[in-house]
Amino acid sequence: MNKTLAAAVAVSALSFAVAGQAAPIAVLKLALPNAHIVLAQAPGNQMSVRVKSAILRAGPDQKSKKVDSLRRGTKLEVLGQSGDWTRVRAGKREGYVSTALLQK
Repeated sequence: MNKTLAAAVAVSALSFAVAGQAAPIAVLKLALPNAHIVLAQAPGNQMSVRVKSAILRAGPDQKSKKVDSLRRGTKLEVLGQSGDWTRVRAGKREGYVSTALLQK
């Protein structure tokens, strides 16, 4: 798929998601196979760490560099989602935490 078509498909799919419909992630993955797809949630949405300790990582996978360790109850501002990972801000630090380790 050429870059122009890939960008058009990605923008169309993202516009569809923003309109409140189910996001066609498979289409985005076909258009941008090497991209980390992050769908933003409502600004200011907060979650907290529900386990004793969670690792804040630079990217949405377990092999990404460790940014920090977060204690149970740490309040996090949600910045977006990427698969099974949530992009968050904890104070001045930003990164990804496994969504399974968080609670609303």
